[in-house]
Amino acid sequence: MGNIHIHTTYSDGSGTVEEVIKAAQKSGLDFIGITDHYTLKGLFDNKEGWYGDVLALIGVELNRDYNHYLAFDIKRDIGDYTDDPQKTIDEVNAAGGFGFIAHPFEKGSRLFLNGKTFPWLNWNVTGFTGLSVWNYSSQWKAGINTTVRGLYAYYVNRNGHAGPCCDSLKKWDELTRKRRVVAIGCSDAHAVKLDIPVLKPVIFPYEYYFRTVNTHIILREPFKKDLSYDKKLVYSALKRGNCFIGFDLYADSRGFLFYGYNKDAQVIMGEEIARSSSSVTLEVLLPRRGEIRLIRDGKVIERIRGNGLQYKAEKQGTYRIEADLIKFADATKPWIISNPIYVK
Repeated sequence: MGNIHIHTTYSDGSGTVEEVIKAAQKSGLDFIGITDHYTLKGLFDNKEGWYGDVLALIGVELNRDYNHYLAFDIKRDIGDYTDDPQKTIDEVNAAGGFGFIAHPFEKGSRLFLNGKTFPWLNWNVTGFTGLSVWNYSSQWKAGINTTVRGLYAYYVNRNGHAGPCCDSLKKWDELTRKRRVVAIGCSDAHAVKLDIPVLKPVIFPYEYYFRTVNTHIILREPFKKDLSYDKKLVYSALKRGNCFIGFDLYADSRGFLFYGYNKDAQVIMGEEIARSSSSVTLEVLLPRRGEIRLIRDGKVIERIRGNGLQYKAEKQGTYRIEADLIKFADATKPWIISNPIYVK
């Protein structure tokens, strides 16, 4: 279980790398992805590595005014190509890295940065690994337009707006009909300290962020506590889409699994399987009872409440899962989003 898109004092976060890691340890994370704005100084200062049971990996959030891009596995600074995001992607790839579009349809709030937003504006780009479809900070801000609503949302109904970005999900479904595109979830943690008399709130503490939107990776072998080796394991899982998004504040989503098989092969999220002489069976396992939606090419084709689902995939397409947690009085809350299995 990992938390991706975190800011520290190397940019506009309020906590040092060490303070962020301490919060990650308290939250039970296995890895974190620090992505300070425009700088890899944390990497150059040798902050990347194992800290007890938490692996700290350091990437960067690129571009300033819009077209924000989360880049990982690079060892040199990349310039600001706000107006040419294809150059951003190409530079990252040329440096041996990979990346994700950060918050593509951000709506913002006039209470934060006077309403300034940082959307992705150019969808003619190629070569990116994926995009964030659930950004906790971005989604939370989008529901707040007055100070009163902001205070209510923070102190009373903190997760009233919690959920993935519908526009991002729609764009992701559109993209995955053409090629493999990986979805991740992000906290976008800054732990901003507001200068409000008496209250002096932190929006939000890192430890709180790390219990919200996490990206869970599926590994075929365990960590060795070796930075170089384990870093490759995490990055390989993220690049392949062997991962899912879980909103772990409602309930721990560890134990979720979405896989497919036929007589010739078995695959997990992010992988491709062919329809041969036998049909493909898709299976879902939930750690708790929920509402499961099986989605093919952007459309819900099966809906069930329970701890699992089995489905015979007779048609080719891009299959993914959304699962809502069933709360009191049968109300549901967004909980899990899987990466697809591609049936060819």
